[in-house]
Amino acid sequence: MEQILAYTPNPIQADHQCRVFFRMLVKETFERYSWLSSFLTWSECEGIEAIRENDSHLVQSTCMHKGNWLNSTISTLYPATKDQTINEVLVYMLNHVDTPIFQREVAQTFYISPSALSERFARTVGISYHTWLQRIRLHRAAFLLRNTDLKLYEVCAQLGFRDASYFSRLFRQQMGVSVSDYRKAPGQDFQI
Repeated sequence: MEQILAYTPNPIQADHQCRVFFRMLVKETFERYSWLSSFLTWSECEGIEAIRENDSHLVQSTCMHKGNWLNSTISTLYPATKDQTINEVLVYMLNHVDTPIFQREVAQTFYISPSALSERFARTVGISYHTWLQRIRLHRAAFLLRNTDLKLYEVCAQLGFRDASYFSRLFRQQMGVSVSDYRKAPGQDFQI
């Protein structure tokens, strides 16, 4: 972005080029990480349209902030590791977050034993398979709470949480806010 501004003396052209570059970046990111649309909407990544023209520095700083936020979100959901099999397991889990994901079946899919998967996953990612699954399901729940009118029990059922009270406690513990407060303030940057 800084290079666009440095090499484009006309502020209107610089503004336009920053916007085009950022939209292209977001589009390519969503194409590369096909699972991302289960956790974010395109509009959550935008936000530069409301900035008036000729304010290229504000456009640049907003694009940088949104780009860093997008990168951080991807890194949180997909901590690419040096273990190719674990990377594939992570993508599989992200692509199937709305379906039951049993460790035994995932291990079979990737031709390793459940105990080997468990050990490799914990060693490589730094947390257990089940803790990771719970984390990405909470991210998916946050997406559903922000972007749908689903009732809490429907979100819980869709993500495999049988007890809405347990889910609510877990959500509050991880997000630092209740489900109802989160739903009231969807634009806030809460971190799981």
